[in-house]
Amino acid sequence: KISGYSIEELKEMSIENISSLISAEDAKKVQAVIDGSLDESTIRIEYNFKHKDGTYRRFRDQFVVIKDETGKPISLIGSVSDITTFTKIETNLLRSEETRIALVETAKQLEKVAAEKEETRIALVETANRLKEIADEKEETRIALVETAKGNEVEMQQLNKVLLDSLPCVAILLRCGTREIIAMNKVAEEAGCGIGQTCYGSWPKLNEPCYFCQAKDACASCIEKHAVVENDNIVWDIHWIPVGKDLLVHYAFDITELKRAEKVL
Repeated sequence: KISGYSIEELKEMSIENISSLISAEDAKKVQAVIDGSLDESTIRIEYNFKHKDGTYRRFRDQFVVIKDETGKPISLIGSVSDITTFTKIETNLLRSEETRIALVETAKQLEKVAAEKEETRIALVETANRLKEIADEKEETRIALVETAKGNEVEMQQLNKVLLDSLPCVAILLRCGTREIIAMNKVAEEAGCGIGQTCYGSWPKLNEPCYFCQAKDACASCIEKHAVVENDNIVWDIHWIPVGKDLLVHYAFDITELKRAEKVL
C-alpha cells in the first residue's frame, strides 16, 4: 500500500525490478547493509523508493534475523514504513532551531550596538525586541514540531508491535533500565503481560528480575544475548535483542519437545 503497488503487482515483479525502484544513490548502500548484517540480530535500512505515482518516498525497513541453533540465518521478520513525513519534520525542526538561534544572536549584537551608540539605541532596541518576538514565534513552531515528532515516535512503537505480533511466541519490547514493557504481542498479552508492568513481574510473577536475565548486558554491549533455560520442566530458548537507545526485544520459544526429541535421537 505505501509503495502504490498492489500485493499482486509486487508478487509479479522480479527482485531486480523491485531493486530498480530504489534510488541509484541508495541501492548500493542498501545491498551493502543487507550483505553485512546477516550475522547480526537486526537489520535497519533507510532509502528512497520510487512510488507508483513516480515520486520518491523515504522508507525505513526494520527486520529481526531469525537463526537456527547453529546461528545460521534462516528467515527475516520485520516491517517497512514510510517515514517521508517524519523526515521532512525532522529537517524543518533543525532549520527552525538554527533560525531561532541565529535570530537570538542577532538580537544580542543589536543590543550591544545600541548601548554604544545612544542616538540609535531606541530604534535598535525596538528592532531587537521584534527579533526576539520572531524568535519566540519560531520557538512555538519548534515546540509544535517536537510534539509532532513525539506522535511519530508513538507510530514507530505501533510498528514495533506489528513486528512483535509476527513472532509466534511471547515477545515484548522493554526499556533496558527498568525492564518496563512498552509494547507486546497477543501471545504475551494472553500470558499475563501488561503495558507499564515489568517483564518479570507480569509474566513469571516475580518480585525481582529472573536470575538468568541478560537485558542490561545486551543493552550495554549492543549485542544480542541468548540463553537456554529449564524451569518447571519447560525448556526455554530466550533472546534479548537491542533495537534502540534503552530498548530491546525480548522473546522466548518453548523448545521442550525439541530437546526431548534430541535426547531420543
